[in-house]
Amino acid sequence: MRTVPSGEPAGPKRMQAWTLAVTGIALAGGAVWLYVFSPIHAAVDVSPPAVYADGTSTAVVSIRLENRLGFRIPFSAPRLQCFPEEGEHLVSFRYEEDSTRVVVRAGLTPGTVVFRVRTPATPFPLLARLEIRSMTASSRRFPRRGMRCGGLCMERVAGGSSAKPAPSLRCL
Repeated sequence: MRTVPSGEPAGPKRMQAWTLAVTGIALAGGAVWLYVFSPIHAAVDVSPPAVYADGTSTAVVSIRLENRLGFRIPFSAPRLQCFPEEGEHLVSFRYEEDSTRVVVRAGLTPGTVVFRVRTPATPFPLLARLEIRSMTASSRRFPRRGMRCGGLCMERVAGGSSAKPAPSLRCL
């Protein structure tokens, strides 16, 4: 029987430990790849989902790849392309240098923009939606003339500077 410099015999026990260690490392690496680094779901992020129609408001479109554990895949920034389907006259697109995000600038007309987002990470295009709101005041906060305001109108208290709600008043 052959011996190694440490005096132990070089036999099946040493070879079995080596094979077991290599197999364990390969299985652990495969599990990490399968559960952490392989995409199972892709979603489009539009941040913020609604902007004002003032000509300067912007939204950022990006793709979020999720793994089997439900978390974002680390070190993933897939390239994307945006194609407007509805409301293309309402916005303008600008791609960032690496094409991983698209900056959408709203125009002056309110409406809804629906666009397709394509990426090599998914076989099918994803749909995204951006709402462009007008710059007018909300009708819930400032009711129209002749409508009951539900306590938003204020009535001055005689002899003081404080105000109290007057739900029985009609807005002027």
